[in-house]
Amino acid sequence: MALGIGKDLETEILVRLPAKSVMRFKCVKRSWNALFKTPTFVTRHKHMRSGTQERLIMFHSNQRHSFGLSVSLPSCVGYPPQDSERHQQFINPFTDEFPCLWTRLLCYDYINGILCLLVANGFNGNAQLILWNPCTREVKLFPLPPIDPSEYIALLFGVWVDPNTNDFKAVKILVDTHNSVFPAKVYNLNTNSCTVLNDPSLPAFIAPTPSLSRHRALVGAVYHWIIGYYKNIHEILCFSFRHNRFSILEVPKAVFSFSEFFDIAEVNGSFAYVVQYSNPFRLGIWVKYQHNWTKKYNIGPLDPSFGIYGILNDATKVIGSKVRQTLILCDSDGLLIRQFQINEQFNLCLGVHQFVESITPLSV
Repeated sequence: MALGIGKDLETEILVRLPAKSVMRFKCVKRSWNALFKTPTFVTRHKHMRSGTQERLIMFHSNQRHSFGLSVSLPSCVGYPPQDSERHQQFINPFTDEFPCLWTRLLCYDYINGILCLLVANGFNGNAQLILWNPCTREVKLFPLPPIDPSEYIALLFGVWVDPNTNDFKAVKILVDTHNSVFPAKVYNLNTNSCTVLNDPSLPAFIAPTPSLSRHRALVGAVYHWIIGYYKNIHEILCFSFRHNRFSILEVPKAVFSFSEFFDIAEVNGSFAYVVQYSNPFRLGIWVKYQHNWTKKYNIGPLDPSFGIYGILNDATKVIGSKVRQTLILCDSDGLLIRQFQINEQFNLCLGVHQFVESITPLSV
């Protein structure tokens, strides 16, 4: 009689496998299929795989009906950049799944290994949010009711997945043509429900439209957006998914001196405010610790024509490109680490993020 290895040891082996292997093995046993969907296993698997290799996921589109998605290894010690370049291309999953939605897509965010894509023609009143896990090839349409495009001038989204339940939630904020804010709505993907929030702490504001510049960041269970009041002072709008509450966060007082550009990001698990300075062109990164801002990191000097697409989570590298040139990765001193074969001028919907190998399910 064959001896089993024990359920605990079996789980320890499975949780260390690559996502591709986990997805293949879910058909071996029903118990394994159920195990792979549990929040505990999903979270442990992500942590196990997070330190394997530093990789970047790049979403780029240069045609109306075409896009590319690849995962690249930024550098390999001891090898020149051209030899260390490794790309993993992903197959377009949308043509068969959502043929009526297929148009140019905007990479709105990348959360817990899930790409959050906005259909570019969604601003004609039919905003559609698509979730895509490239590792599991699972695609899910986040149902959002249509809106009248004549009623609003700004539309903000925020997406979060609860690590304890694998429950996806999205918040939508609308500002109308009269500078009034509609009640925010929170959508629950697993229950297919919508909650209307009449939160008095949500102020009237001016919001940037989705663009290549992020102006948004998820840290923990709190989503952040850069907004401007009518006095043209930048503030940060925060939304807690756990408490369904909005709040306003003031930016560091000193950042407005000689600064030209503002952005926000997650850095080592903390919320950060990114400031661009000129003469010389460089970045200053302020990190929020409890109730205080601390200037923690500096990147540069950089070339004045360098356009920034992302800061890696440890704030030691920045990815971007000079005008009409290919993407490059630089270290904190502004020195070139490697060059990617993706040209900035032909990619209007470019999104670059630090790759997370995740088996987070999009359906229960």
